[in-house]
Amino acid sequence: MLRLVRETLVEAKAITCVNPFQQRFSAINAKMNALNTQVSGNFTSVIMEIKMRVAETKAAVGVHSTEIRELNHLHTAVKTVTTKVDYVVSNTQMMIVEDDLKKIVTKLNTERHQLKTDLEAAIKQIANSSVEKEKELEREARRSENSRVCMDFLDREELGFVQESMQDAMSRLEREVVSHDEFVVLADRLKRKPDANDIRTYIQQKIAGLKLQQGEASHEAPLLGSVPVRCISCQNVVAAKLEPHAQQQPSKKEAKDVLPFTTSSVRHVQKQKLEAMLKAKAAMDK
Repeated sequence: MLRLVRETLVEAKAITCVNPFQQRFSAINAKMNALNTQVSGNFTSVIMEIKMRVAETKAAVGVHSTEIRELNHLHTAVKTVTTKVDYVVSNTQMMIVEDDLKKIVTKLNTERHQLKTDLEAAIKQIANSSVEKEKELEREARRSENSRVCMDFLDREELGFVQESMQDAMSRLEREVVSHDEFVVLADRLKRKPDANDIRTYIQQKIAGLKLQQGEASHEAPLLGSVPVRCISCQNVVAAKLEPHAQQQPSKKEAKDVLPFTTSSVRHVQKQKLEAMLKAKAAMDK
């Protein structure tokens, strides 16, 4: 728009300045041609007419100079107005940009405050959950410790019970005969370094077998421990061990004959088995 105004002013100035001169010069040219034809007859009048035209031309030039100055003033005013318009437009654009920036800054501050609030809430939640998790872990550790202590206490009680049961079983086995199969099983377990469960299971099985043997035993059969036996390896006669009830009742018969080697070897196996059990018990006590 400013450019169009400037171009219009320039064109108006040019038209205003050129058209009068063109018209005047055309008129002067026509008159000069006319005077050229009349120069011979009326030279003086022609000179006067030229002077008058020159004076009119000077007056027109003065008028046009005034108009040109006015146009220059108008152009200066237009420039001033254009500068002010540019300033206003620039300030308006800056104000619009500033308003947009203020809105963006306000929005960013709101989002930052919201993010800060959410972050604080998340941190509090994580802290609470971590505290709860830590308490739960402490409770689990305490529970595990208590259960471990209880298990250790139970294991100790169980081991004591097993040792007492083993001692009772050993005292019973000293008066009983151990079969070859039982000796093989016990030797195999001793080679495998049996734990408390194996020993307890074996003792329970042995006690159950002894009870069954005591229930089914015949009172008329002679006890192996009540007669002298001979070992198959060393050929020595082992003295007989009398039972408590056998000591109270006097024997009606005299000393019996020594049993054959096959029967005395069982006693020797029993002795070896008892020695192995004593060694195992000593190893467990250590």
